[in-house]
Amino acid sequence: MLSRLQTSPDMVDALVNFQFPRIGRAMVPIARILARSRLKSQFDGIDSVAAFQDRISGYFGHMVHTTTDGFNYRGLESTDSGAPTIFISNHRDIALDSALLNYALFSEGRPTARVAIGDNLFSNDSASDFMRLNKGFVVKRKASGRKAMYEALQITSNFIRESVESGEQVWIAQRAGRAKDGFDRTDPALLKMLALAWRDEGFQRFLQAVRLVPVSVSYELDPCDLSKARELYEVQESGEPYAKAPDEDLISMIEGVTGQKGRVRLTVGVPVSSEHDTPEGAGAAIDRQIVGNLHVFPTHQWAWNQLESEPTGGSAGEDSESGSSPRLEEFKQRCRDAPAHYRPFLLRQYANLIKNKQGMVDTEA
Repeated sequence: MLSRLQTSPDMVDALVNFQFPRIGRAMVPIARILARSRLKSQFDGIDSVAAFQDRISGYFGHMVHTTTDGFNYRGLESTDSGAPTIFISNHRDIALDSALLNYALFSEGRPTARVAIGDNLFSNDSASDFMRLNKGFVVKRKASGRKAMYEALQITSNFIRESVESGEQVWIAQRAGRAKDGFDRTDPALLKMLALAWRDEGFQRFLQAVRLVPVSVSYELDPCDLSKARELYEVQESGEPYAKAPDEDLISMIEGVTGQKGRVRLTVGVPVSSEHDTPEGAGAAIDRQIVGNLHVFPTHQWAWNQLESEPTGGSAGEDSESGSSPRLEEFKQRCRDAPAHYRPFLLRQYANLIKNKQGMVDTEA
């Protein structure tokens, strides 16, 4: 896999775009030669996944430093590093949501988590190799027939059980696909899949056997927000499922990693109580933590105000910020430059974070 990666045109071009974002077209061939040489030298001597993650941690730290205005994490102290843990997270970015958690774990000197990845992302060889080297494993989303689908889900659940029982931690998104509309909710079907390996012991036994820990990731800016808005608009106009172009997921991954994200906040919650006896009950408990721990940046508040007749300041809860910021002005300009028919979908991606929070409060009341 390493040999394929260091010669992969996709990987070489991604490294060129990352290290030389403003390079002129005439210099690209030279930059590619330098990138291949750099990849080869960096991969020399790597003989394990741990060594690979240790080597790329410098690149990841550079990415955090250059494409964010600060990455802060909290809550890891509430989790026992020795207990079998499944981190269940909201899903906004294809690669970064899980990578940021692993970066936080790595920074604290703790083992990184295995990462559940939809099989649609394994269609590109470079992306597949890179994700496998970062402890990625496949979650099959489609199979021919209900029996084949059940068997595929059973294999995934068994693998996750074997992982946590052998001391590995696991990361998985709260539902299939990114929340492109900015509305985070846990799919009970996901919890049913996780619990399949404990089906003979019951759902509560599953919750007793693992620590199911909610994770919230909040981005001040989403580098892929305009492409998400375009997709949502096209789905609404056609009434048909969205058909992705070849390598669209890979392009989104690269945009997410290399694009400006403003401030980023990751919050690790507390383990879900084993008192819940249904996936729906456990899912609601996960949602309360994920949504409650989402951070409201000025971009979210401004988008909300644009869609509401009466601007509001403190409605988003305590974990929020009001006022302006350099990224807010950037977001405003992005909205002005966006095609008019995409603009409502662009705003809702940010505003729905607040709507989500308010809906959770109303439900609890």
